[in-house]
Amino acid sequence: GRAKLDELVEYITGRYSVTASSVAAYASTPPFTCKEGVVRLAAGDREIRKTPEQTRRMFRRPGAWAYRVRITTDHLRGSGSVAPVAVASILDLQFGETRQLESALGPQSVAWTGIQPQFGTIRRFLMDQDIAAGTEAFLVIHDDGTFSFEVGRELTGNALLDALSLIGAPATPSIDEARAALTAAVGLPEASPVSSVIGAYRERGDGDIADLRDLRRAKNITLEQRQRWFSQPAESLF
Repeated sequence: GRAKLDELVEYITGRYSVTASSVAAYASTPPFTCKEGVVRLAAGDREIRKTPEQTRRMFRRPGAWAYRVRITTDHLRGSGSVAPVAVASILDLQFGETRQLESALGPQSVAWTGIQPQFGTIRRFLMDQDIAAGTEAFLVIHDDGTFSFEVGRELTGNALLDALSLIGAPATPSIDEARAALTAAVGLPEASPVSSVIGAYRERGDGDIADLRDLRRAKNITLEQRQRWFSQPAESLF
């Protein structure tokens, strides 16, 4: 059947301790859909509109996707955490399903049983490496269906190396290798214009990376200039 959203909100909030915004959110979540103020059962699987390439803090690397997170006290307590909808696309995960990905410390669950997909607890990884709250880390989903956890490198103030750290790419003194990693991370061809690369990071919400990098300096520079690049703090490169 179907129901008007405003009537549904009034009925549910009048009987249960939930907010109107929560009712509205769930009314637009599978197995329901809401259009023009009318709620009904959705037809078919939920369409995943945002691709991994468009998703903030998610980066492509050889054979895997890496999602950068900041560890919180909730992680340390063992709580699960919200995952971007693009994770469902990577795993071909449909609403209502849960997957168990093999890892070095046992199965890692990824579920889509609420409004958004969710990673299960990663506490065992944090305890294994004695990770503190506030640490930047990567949750890595490999193309073979396995999972791994990586601690991000500390930022140094060097613009290029910090950009590589923020996407979870290896540090390298080669500007060509760095450029390749930065373009591949967001699904762009390696020969993409500088403005396109910076724009892609900014458009997807990774302004911290866009602000660090000015790839125009990666072309036609001398060995002396390359050495200066890697020895100067970020603010001196602009």
